[in-house]
Amino acid sequence: MYVSDWYKTLVTLGGGCVYHETDSLDQTELIMWGEASAREEFFYNVDDVMPQPFGMASMFYQGYKLIVGFPGTTDGYQGSLGHTHELDLAGIYMSRQQRRHNATRGEDPFAMDWEAVSNYCWDMYDHLYLFNVMDDPSETTNLVDGDHNVDESVPGHVLDYMLETLLEELYTLEPVHIYHSIPEANPWQNYGGVWTPGWCPEYDH
Repeated sequence: MYVSDWYKTLVTLGGGCVYHETDSLDQTELIMWGEASAREEFFYNVDDVMPQPFGMASMFYQGYKLIVGFPGTTDGYQGSLGHTHELDLAGIYMSRQQRRHNATRGEDPFAMDWEAVSNYCWDMYDHLYLFNVMDDPSETTNLVDGDHNVDESVPGHVLDYMLETLLEELYTLEPVHIYHSIPEANPWQNYGGVWTPGWCPEYDH
């Protein structure tokens, strides 16, 4: 269920109505009675900034989830995917001892080796991950192999449509403006390790 759909769904469940135009669909039948989703496709993430610690690009379509490129730095499986093992080999994660050391010095204990992340992103930029999230909600089995051959269980049009749609979105994005270093925002130096609002100064765009 797409996050924006919670708005209209909760309003409907509460007996209300949404009269203004919004990118939100009523998913009451989905969550109450297990009916088909009112939304056939949506984007999970589209990121044109390198490195991409939370993944490069991903979308949902007709019960399938496609991830293009770097899948992110968090994965709980070592079986058919092996991400956790690969990430450890890439040197992305710090040891627990190093995290504690950083925290005592007022630095981010969850910091990663960004050079390693960047290298890993570039190594993974042409990788594809396709999951049938209806039958495999934990996403344990990739339905595309290393040569981009698709499992015979996947309808022929699915991967082509998802790749075309996702890559078009990725390559036509309005570039985002990101401040890579704002000392006032650093929670490990200013707020005892707690992410805190209200610090934001005026920055020229």
